[in-house]
Amino acid sequence: MVRLQIHQTFGRIGLEIKHPEVRMKSERPPLEMEIQPPILEITRNGYGELKIDQSACFSDMGLKPSSELSREAVELAQKDWMEATTRIVQEGELLGHIENPVTVGGLVLDSWGEELDVNVKAVPSHRPNIEFIYHPAESEFHMGEIKVLYRPWTIDRDVRLGNVKTYMVQYPSIEIKTIGKVFDARV
Repeated sequence: MVRLQIHQTFGRIGLEIKHPEVRMKSERPPLEMEIQPPILEITRNGYGELKIDQSACFSDMGLKPSSELSREAVELAQKDWMEATTRIVQEGELLGHIENPVTVGGLVLDSWGEELDVNVKAVPSHRPNIEFIYHPAESEFHMGEIKVLYRPWTIDRDVRLGNVKTYMVQYPSIEIKTIGKVFDARV
């Protein structure tokens, strides 16, 4: 009896892999800046001015400036002079009428019977004149500047390509053997 013995060895492939590499080296970009900051100059601060005119209030209480007092005294004197002249003329005409005689005593009695006009007022009757004037601040604004000086720069790069190399670690083989007698010698 003959037997076949087969021994098989599979092939093995080896791979040598070199990965790609990219190396970049750059210097900082040459960027220069000149900065001039903005300036706000305030030449004068804002302020308010409050004016209170109480001359009308003081005038109501009789506290008047001398110019106004003299003007009122002239007006009052002219008014009193005109009224007195009118009254004296009327009394003279009454005394001169013969048909209707009037005595001096009667004239005095008539002048006492006049009603007086009395006014009661709250002092002062005028409000003070109040005025507020705002003077705004005076300022001057100077714009700032930024100057940028820029020049291009380079990047040093080193690129190494990757590759794959293959090689045989073990070649494939088949070994076939026969075990036993190949020929039978019996007749």
